[in-house]
Amino acid sequence: MRRGDLTAAEAQHRGKETRLCKRDACGKRFSVHVSSNKRYCSPGCRWTCPKLRQLLQPSTAKHRLSDVDEATRAAVCSVCGPTSIRRRTSTKGSDVQTGWRCRTAERAREWARQYGLDVATVLAMLERQQGSCAICGRNVAERFYIDHCHTTGMVRGILCSNCNTALGLFGEDVERMKAAIEYLTNTHAVATDVR
Repeated sequence: MRRGDLTAAEAQHRGKETRLCKRDACGKRFSVHVSSNKRYCSPGCRWTCPKLRQLLQPSTAKHRLSDVDEATRAAVCSVCGPTSIRRRTSTKGSDVQTGWRCRTAERAREWARQYGLDVATVLAMLERQQGSCAICGRNVAERFYIDHCHTTGMVRGILCSNCNTALGLFGEDVERMKAAIEYLTNTHAVATDVR
């Protein structure tokens, strides 16, 4: 064993785990922190993976915006449908041009890179959840987060910012969450008795 290599028990003790590279025909195992969403053993494997390259290729369809509402920063995209927009400024020589950009198209690259998902899959997940957070039910059509298991990398659903942060702060530990529920239940009963 080379210096720096960890056994599985040592890696788990240090908050690390061993994963198999997701690139076809690579077969290498690599050590990574358990909360990481890293799926490839190296940048070379990541950028040469045919599945990821296909997801990251720009679509042939242009994201044309209509019904732009600058006050609410919303529009209808020809590819993504109703979406939030972001101001885009470009300079060509001495000319400064300002326009709007489809926020969903920008986020699509992140979804592909981090989770291996395309826009259609994410929008289908959002539709199955009726545009609401999988935990609290709050409307997340404007801003949502893709929740994934930090151990397996499997995507679980779409959450609002608060619920996604809460899961992360609890370390996805079910026992800690149960203890928090018990604490809230008990302190609520005590607070009710005091009044």
